[in-house]
Amino acid sequence: MTFEELLEKYQVLLLENGRLKEEITNLNTKLGVSEHRAIPVGRSDNLSVDSLFPTPNALLEVSEHVSAGKTLQSNISDTSDPKDKIELYMSLFKGRDDVYAKRWENKNKGTDGYVPCCLYEWKSGLCRKPKGKCAACSNKAYARLDEKVIDDHLRGRGNLVAGIYPLCLDETCCFLAIDFDDGEWQKDISQLREVCSEFDLPVAIERSRSGNGAHAWIFFASPIAATLARKLGSALLTYAMNKRHEITFKSYDRFFPNQDTMPRGGLGNLIALPLQKAARNENNSVFIDANFKPFDDQWGFMATIQKLSEAFVSVKLQGERAILELVKEYKGKVRQEFYPDRGDPKMRVAKVRDVISDLNKIAKETIWPLELMVFFAETAVQSIHEDGDIFEDMGDYFTDTYEEIIQRVNKEKTT
Repeated sequence: MTFEELLEKYQVLLLENGRLKEEITNLNTKLGVSEHRAIPVGRSDNLSVDSLFPTPNALLEVSEHVSAGKTLQSNISDTSDPKDKIELYMSLFKGRDDVYAKRWENKNKGTDGYVPCCLYEWKSGLCRKPKGKCAACSNKAYARLDEKVIDDHLRGRGNLVAGIYPLCLDETCCFLAIDFDDGEWQKDISQLREVCSEFDLPVAIERSRSGNGAHAWIFFASPIAATLARKLGSALLTYAMNKRHEITFKSYDRFFPNQDTMPRGGLGNLIALPLQKAARNENNSVFIDANFKPFDDQWGFMATIQKLSEAFVSVKLQGERAILELVKEYKGKVRQEFYPDRGDPKMRVAKVRDVISDLNKIAKETIWPLELMVFFAETAVQSIHEDGDIFEDMGDYFTDTYEEIIQRVNKEKTT
C-alpha cells in the first residue's frame, strides 16, 4: 500500500469521523449500552469400551511438550496419539502440580478417602502415620502431578484414582467445579446448564464416580483469583434460584476450590480427576450431554471445551463498569503499538487484532467493539498523517477494519 493510497483513505476517514461518532452515540442509546447484562449477584431466600488409549502400554514423554504452552490441535479424538491426549487433559485440569492426592479404600471397614501422595509414605523412621497427619509431618515429600500420574490414572494402573488440588499457592485457580450429589441432581444440573447458556458461559458436565451426582466444570484461559471464580459460581446458583423459586439446589454440595485463600499449613480441598479407568468402565466419571448420555468421543468433546478469560468473567459479574475499564485498557494497548512509552512503534497487527477480537467476544451485544475499532482507525490515520508511513500488514489491517466499521454502522442503521 502506497502513502498516497493511505493518505486518500485518511482523508475519507476524516470526513466520515464526525458522522461515525454521531452514529455511535445514537447506537449507544438505541442498543442500551448502559444496560449490558451481568449475572445478578445477591442472596437468595431460599462408555464401557476403553478407547482412551488405543496402545495400552505406551507412555510417552510429553513434559517439554506440555510446559512449552503450545496451542492444542482441535482435532483430537479417541484415536489421537496418547501424548496429545495427555497434553489436552493437563491443559484443562490444572492446579497444584507439586502435589496430588490418591484415593485409598479399606474394604474390610467399608471406608475410603484421599491423602496427599508422599514419597515416604509408610517408610520406617520417616512416615508418622497413623499417629500423625501428613500436613504436620516435617519429613513429608509430596509426589508431583506429572504426565506419568495422569497416564496411570487414565489407564487405572495400580488402581490409582488421582485427585487434584485446584487452589494454587498464589490463591488462583484454573477452573471452577460445582459438585452436585444425590437428590434431584439431574434437575439441578439441567437448570445450571440453562443459566450458563443464557449468559454464554461454556460448561462441561461430568457424571461423578458414584454415578449419583455430577461435577459442572468451568475452565479459565489463565489463572484467576479463587475469590472471583467462586463469586461466579455463587452468582450462577443465586440467579437460577431467583429465576425459578422451585429450584432449591438441594443436591449442591460445594465449589472446587472451596476456599478463597490457602488454609494455613494445608492444601485446600481436592477434587477427583475425571475419566479414571475403573469408573469409566461403569460409564461414570465421564462427560455427559444434556440428556445425561456419555459423549461417544470423550476426547473429541474435551477438545471443544472453551476457556473463559478473566475479563469475560469480570464483565459477567460486574456488567458495564467492567466493560468500561476493559475498553480503556484495550485502547491503551492499541495506542502503545503506534505511540509506545519507549522505543520505536512496533505496529504488531496480532496485538491489535487480539484485543479487538477479545472485546467482540466479551461485549458482542454492545457498541463497544465498534468504538474500539474506530479508535484503532483514528490512531492509525493519525500515525499515517504524522509519519507519512505505516507497516504494510498494519496498513492492510487498517483498510479491512475501516471497511468493517462502515458495514457495521450501515447495518445497525437499518435494524
